[in-house]
Amino acid sequence: MIDVHAGTPTSVEVRLLGTVTALLDGLPGALNGRQRSLLAVLALDANRTVSTDRLIAALWNEPYPARAITRVRTLVSELRRALPVPDLITTGQPGYRLNLGPERLDLDIFQRLVRRARQQPRPHDAIVAYDQALALFRGAPLHGASGPLFDTESTRLAELRTSAVEERTALMLAAGRYTELIPQLSALTGEHPVRERAHAQLMRALDGAGRRSEALSLYAGLRGRLVDELGVEPSEELQRLYRQLLLGGTGAVVPPSPTPGRPMPAAAEAAPAPPQPAPPQPAPPQPAPPQPAPSHLAPPQPASLPSRQLPPPPARLVGRTTELADLDTLANEGPTRLGLVVGPAGVGKTALVVHWAHRATGLFPDGQLYLNLRGFDQRDRMTAAEALPQLLRALHVPAQDVPLETSEQIALHRSVTADRRLLLVLDNVSTPEQVRDLLPAGQGCLTLVTSRDRLTGLVALDGGRRITLDVLRPADAIELMSGAGVRFASGRDGADLARLCGYLPLALRIAAARVTDQPNRSIGQHVEDLVHQGRLTGLQVAGDSRANVRGAFALTYRSLPASARAVFPLVSVVPMPAGLSPHAAAALARISTGQAEAALDALASVHLVTAPTSDGRYGCHDLLLDYAAELAAEDPAAQRLATDRLLEFYLHAIDSCASMLVGPIGRMLPRPAPSVDVPLITFADASHARAWATVEWDNLLAAVRHAATNGHDRLAWLLADALRPLMRIGGSLPEIARVGQCGLAAARRADDPLGEAAMHYLIGLQYFRSADYRACVEANEQALECYRAAGWRPGQAVALGAIGGSLVHLGQVHAGARRLTAALEIYDELDDRDATAVTLVNLAGVALERGDFIRSLRFAHLARPAIAATGNRHAEAIMLANLGLARHAQGRLTAALRSLSEALDLCRTIGARHQQASVLISLGTVHLDAGRTAESMSVLSEAEALAAEVGDDRLALYAANGLARAELHTEQVDHAIKRLEDALNCADAAGHQHGRVEALLTLSRAYLARGEVRAAHEPAVLALTTARRCGYLAAAAASRSAVAACLLALDNVEDARRYASRALRVQRRIGNRLAESRTRTLLAEIERRARYRGTAECADVETNNRER
Repeated sequence: MIDVHAGTPTSVEVRLLGTVTALLDGLPGALNGRQRSLLAVLALDANRTVSTDRLIAALWNEPYPARAITRVRTLVSELRRALPVPDLITTGQPGYRLNLGPERLDLDIFQRLVRRARQQPRPHDAIVAYDQALALFRGAPLHGASGPLFDTESTRLAELRTSAVEERTALMLAAGRYTELIPQLSALTGEHPVRERAHAQLMRALDGAGRRSEALSLYAGLRGRLVDELGVEPSEELQRLYRQLLLGGTGAVVPPSPTPGRPMPAAAEAAPAPPQPAPPQPAPPQPAPPQPAPSHLAPPQPASLPSRQLPPPPARLVGRTTELADLDTLANEGPTRLGLVVGPAGVGKTALVVHWAHRATGLFPDGQLYLNLRGFDQRDRMTAAEALPQLLRALHVPAQDVPLETSEQIALHRSVTADRRLLLVLDNVSTPEQVRDLLPAGQGCLTLVTSRDRLTGLVALDGGRRITLDVLRPADAIELMSGAGVRFASGRDGADLARLCGYLPLALRIAAARVTDQPNRSIGQHVEDLVHQGRLTGLQVAGDSRANVRGAFALTYRSLPASARAVFPLVSVVPMPAGLSPHAAAALARISTGQAEAALDALASVHLVTAPTSDGRYGCHDLLLDYAAELAAEDPAAQRLATDRLLEFYLHAIDSCASMLVGPIGRMLPRPAPSVDVPLITFADASHARAWATVEWDNLLAAVRHAATNGHDRLAWLLADALRPLMRIGGSLPEIARVGQCGLAAARRADDPLGEAAMHYLIGLQYFRSADYRACVEANEQALECYRAAGWRPGQAVALGAIGGSLVHLGQVHAGARRLTAALEIYDELDDRDATAVTLVNLAGVALERGDFIRSLRFAHLARPAIAATGNRHAEAIMLANLGLARHAQGRLTAALRSLSEALDLCRTIGARHQQASVLISLGTVHLDAGRTAESMSVLSEAEALAAEVGDDRLALYAANGLARAELHTEQVDHAIKRLEDALNCADAAGHQHGRVEALLTLSRAYLARGEVRAAHEPAVLALTTARRCGYLAAAAASRSAVAACLLALDNVEDARRYASRALRVQRRIGNRLAESRTRTLLAEIERRARYRGTAECADVETNNRER
């Protein structure tokens, strides 16, 4: 065994303020682009758990890639290997956490230094702290990270830097350091051509340095850009500074207040709400005070002051920066005068709109009107006929002038609002009809509507712009509770409480109120209360109907038609992390798929479920699932029947999918006949089946777990068994393990030996895929025993085949072949053509591993007709791969490439990623032997990544060995040796003998290339010993050639000839023409060396004779 000792790093530092970098004990770690991106997402929320959903949304644009959750897991594993610091990245619910100690993240250090600077009483000390903070920036922040998150986050971090620069500048201006500042501020204003504070500071510095004319010119240029690009005048503060300069002096510069449409500086930490913007006023070029723009209306008389009906703003609005920006855009766009803020009950729609409206009062000088239309109160819903008189009175229409007819009220309302600049907030709307007749006519008016309904009609017919609110991000949820007075002893306390509140603002505010009401109880106790008494029960305030999450949901639920009300409780009966499809909803509710889709759309329209994704799946937030579960629990019998129907639907859908992808071998054990109440799903082709399995995968795994833990034992193990062929081609190792253990426990509870046998076989598949062949043999021996007890002959054959394949990989080739032959005899007895063909394909693989290429081709050709007849695509892909390997060994590189390319296409078609990695390794080897080194390395690198993704150590070993061979071709000898030593350690751990021999042979060649002959001899001899013991004919011959090459380098010509000659005889017999050609070349060199030695010896004899 070759052991490699490498020091494990003990510390890590992460840098985000420039290129994303991780320093391991002070040295940069080697990260690729996707790993940098993942590290950046985790570091932005360092020491907090980042959910898998957030990671996916941060790393990929919609539509997200297939199996995104699995890709995240793989990426996390890669990052852990790249940064091997213990417990650096830990797994938690619902995602992953980057654990960094103090002073280990440059962003944290920057923010700490900025806080210190702001707290310094002496300006000089503050400037020093600012300089230390700004020195941490090494370029554009988050450079090298890619994904949807990073444009926003890099802008935010750049804004933090710019704000710190401006704060430092203010101190330096106060100290009179004008000349020093001018170059810095010139660069800053160049980067931010419409940033007013930076321009104001540069104007003051220029004036202080005696360059007032340049300061005035700078203002003129800024004003031109603001007017031309943004349509606004400079702020009042900047105009005041300009007038002071014109009059011959400067005053204190006040940071400009943001106005709509102008870039607004982002705060580094939570800050109070910004001041209300005032409407822009033109700045005259002369020093006289500016005059206000003339109004289009006469100044209002005291009796007709504009109505200011907005409710008080919320005490604190957290997050929602994107939605606030959307409202800013809406207010400035002009033609679009109707905004719809929609979302589920309690998500904070009214709070958002009222907060924004108070900020924007200056944009609407003729009034801000507010009406609660009570759309989801069935008994007291306000109609347009009731609302119009109220609006007209608010617009100062005398009561006696309000007409009686609704149509005349509508006309008057439009006339009164035609020339006004009004904001109308219509809260709690349920239907478009409540809104249409209330819309003001003026182009200067803006109507904002809040609703639990999507109000699609207002979007389609009235030009409404929809802004959909979802629950808060976890960090924002914790900040909301902190702002309400909750003090968290640890980050975990806040995360747990926010998670139990479903990140829903209403629930968070209620929870915060309950915590602050009982200051002597810990957060952990409040969390336990919510868990034990039920979240919906805990999230209510006695005596206040508005502070009640369940009540808010109930108002929405009661507004639905009966068909949708019947479906909603059922969305909770089985967990569906990938979302609910109309087919699954149809099975749950015992209705047609069309009826199910209509019901789901009705639920989505009022945000009881989320809008369908691109693949037609509907989701549901946690608290809403709790509410649905409460409703479902009112009828336990109906709930159980619905669960049975859904599990049966999944069982038959999985079988249909597996049959389309891998052929009839996917169905091994008998299935219950489908119920008439269960919809059947069919697949047009393999791509359709693969797409369904990809999208539904997490639901299928959850269904097995739910069935096994809720008394549906037979369906649990049947589902697990049905998933086996899909797991063979695409499941991850942890998934196979979880499903197998769930199914095994269920089969044992049901006292079903067939089920127990099938689950042992499935668990054996997990061990086989992870290259733990000894454990695979043990699991399948248990399966064989159970199959024999049940008298199920097909199962006995399957278990024998699995045992045989594992024994072959352990180096027990003859014992493995005997088990496979026994399986073949059973299949012949049962006249099972498909299983016979699969076993012949496996025997061809055994012959390949042994190195008997002629026999391998014979087995493959025997299997081919049956495979064509049964349509077993997975077996066909393996057969083609075996043909390619045999033809490669025969030196028929073009034919080998053709077979392997066909196999690769088929693997990709059916989604067999495990087999795809194997074929890619074989293709890489063919390209290398054909002299296409670059192409070989590309293909082998793809194979290595895929092997890591599927978790197959055996394939990872072969990929590493192939890459090492390619590196020898490019003279990267040291790198190849390091890779091979790692590969050998992997082979020793897994007990995979053939892979160990292959790696030893390549290592021998590597040492020989480095001129270390004795070091090369040791692995060659080890390879020969192992190959002979295991019966690997081709590998033993190759080992003899390797020993011969070492002996030749040691000038032992006779022994080199003996080893090479024996290798050549075996290679001729087994048809290994490629290796035979190499051995002939070696023998020619041996003979040349022998002739040279003979000539030299003769010359020495003659010389000695002459000397005598």
